[in-house]
Amino acid sequence: MENYRFITIGIGHYRFLPHLDGAEATFWSLQRFLRNDLGLSEKQALLFTDNTKLGQGKAIYPNRHNLLKSTSKVPNIIYFQGYGSHSNGQSYLLPIDADPQNLDNTALNLRSLLEKFEVSNNSPALLILDLISSEGSNPVSGQTLLEARQRGISLIVRFNQFQENLGELASALGDAFHYYQDALNLDLLEFFLRDRLDHREENPLIILSPNISSRQQALLPRKLNAPIPPLRIPQPRPVTLRPKPVALRSRPQPLGKPINFSFRDLPRSLKLGVIFLTIPLVLFAIALFTLRSSRKLAQSPSSPKPDQTIFEEAKIHLKRHQASDFIRAIGELRKISPQSPVYPEAQTRITFWSQTILEIAQGRAEVGNWQDAIAAAKLVPRDQSSIYAIAQQGIRDWQEKLTQLPDL
Repeated sequence: MENYRFITIGIGHYRFLPHLDGAEATFWSLQRFLRNDLGLSEKQALLFTDNTKLGQGKAIYPNRHNLLKSTSKVPNIIYFQGYGSHSNGQSYLLPIDADPQNLDNTALNLRSLLEKFEVSNNSPALLILDLISSEGSNPVSGQTLLEARQRGISLIVRFNQFQENLGELASALGDAFHYYQDALNLDLLEFFLRDRLDHREENPLIILSPNISSRQQALLPRKLNAPIPPLRIPQPRPVTLRPKPVALRSRPQPLGKPINFSFRDLPRSLKLGVIFLTIPLVLFAIALFTLRSSRKLAQSPSSPKPDQTIFEEAKIHLKRHQASDFIRAIGELRKISPQSPVYPEAQTRITFWSQTILEIAQGRAEVGNWQDAIAAAKLVPRDQSSIYAIAQQGIRDWQEKLTQLPDL
């Protein structure tokens, strides 16, 4: 807990670039969660932003000097929202004073930033980038993504072509932190983000991890609760026992003869009362038995599953978030009848999960894993025409890249 470091960077008013209106309020909300709920200190939860009007607390000016100084110590998680750039084969994150004409000396080299992370089995290594490109192209190269994976660093990258989408990732991230808290891992976070964020082609979301174990690793430390003061137990006063003479009770006398009771001995009016009280109870028991029997029949294996049950069972397939899991879940949703009230939602989910399969394929292709990218893209359903067309084009491109690989 003492060595945990979470760095949040959100930049709005650049010196040499157009201003960005992001999610400053979200940054402060995230900071309050880290400080108040998790109990991180100021040195453990650092916030770099140029907008201090919305927050109550300490923020650091996000220029290059301050950012380089803060990242000299090993971070666990870095969240950056702002401009990114790619030039001369290098990927850069732009601090508030970055000059697009002199990136080497004024920007943060992303490859150098990756070297700051220390990967271990006990602490996460996660870089989250919410970017707008300063030149309109993809600011993070596939080589940089591959290097992050080789270093054991998990990576979440969202490219925003339009400024109005900037900050959606920060908002979703804050909600995931509040919902899962110290139980959050990359598996849960990926499912949460893909469910929340728009999946338009112009705003791709890439989530990469080096291995399966890193996906199960807790991203946030356990809450730092205030120490419980020691329980003070009052010392008992000395008690002097003074026994009092107790008179022995005599043995109980036996009762008289047992009472013989017969329904026939009751008066006629009381007999009628007992009968009238008994009839409703019998009818209630019969109705209860009939209700339970009908429920058992409704739950029998031969009865068809309700559409809502199918909908919920489809989500169970998504535990590992693999392309094959999503296509299995889509197969379950196709069992829902068009007359069902959940049919429109099921069709929306099918489109959403088809897009997710495509993004999994694109993420694999970004790191040069062409074969697995092709395998995932082939799973995109044919009836999702626009997504299917993109997947087929990707398959053709990646197959061509496979043929260009040198023989080993």
